[in-house]
Amino acid sequence: MSINEIINGQTGGDGFPGLVRLVEKYLDGMNVDITTRCEMGKYLGLVSQRASGTSLPSSQTSRLRVLALRSDMMLRETLDHSQMDTAFRSKSPRV
Repeated sequence: MSINEIINGQTGGDGFPGLVRLVEKYLDGMNVDITTRCEMGKYLGLVSQRASGTSLPSSQTSRLRVLALRSDMMLRETLDHSQMDTAFRSKSPRV
């Protein structure tokens, strides 16, 4: 069984229902207040998405953000250099 199957359950009627569904059924039977149930639902949804691979872990999201910022900074440096070069050429006397 994969992590996705353990967390979200197996496809098909006779397979393992998954830990998320089991926890949801447990919470339904415990008579939990609506606020707690909603918070738990958000958390269980996140765990389910992470297990299925539809939501990236925070470490990978941070890495992607850093890579995007690096490329953005490199682009800014290139643009700044280009703008400075253009400004310098327009101010310098032509020979």
